[in-house]
Amino acid sequence: MKNTKNICLPTYKKQQEKNTVRYENTPIAHIFYNILSIDGENTVCKKIGMFYKRMIENFTKWVDIDFEKYAKNEYLSDTNPRKKFRYVPFSLVIDMTAEIKENIFLEVTTKVTLSKKKNFISEKKLFHIWNLKNGTLRVVKK
Repeated sequence: MKNTKNICLPTYKKQQEKNTVRYENTPIAHIFYNILSIDGENTVCKKIGMFYKRMIENFTKWVDIDFEKYAKNEYLSDTNPRKKFRYVPFSLVIDMTAEIKENIFLEVTTKVTLSKKKNFISEKKLFHIWNLKNGTLRVVKK
């Protein structure tokens, strides 16, 4: 058995949150967050946890400023006079999953998907592999 005394073995849990962006009380976007909360005792675990906390903070800022502006512009450009009652909001989903491999690596996948009327618009995936012994990060492109 490997010596895991000096290795960060984080605990993580998935949290689900939902936010609705409105324009004049009309929903124009639903944002779903399925995010990880990573906790641990040593500095490596704290470093990883802080990385994802900042990542979600930055994503939230982007939603509040840029994406909200984009969704409002799309809503305003709709010329249907009954749009207030028929407008279909965007769906923006951030989904994070994690898995510990070989008791030394933490693999985190972050997937961001934008859709409307169940039609796919865009998707971005990030793959991170953390060495739980020394806290180094490897970003994998797939």
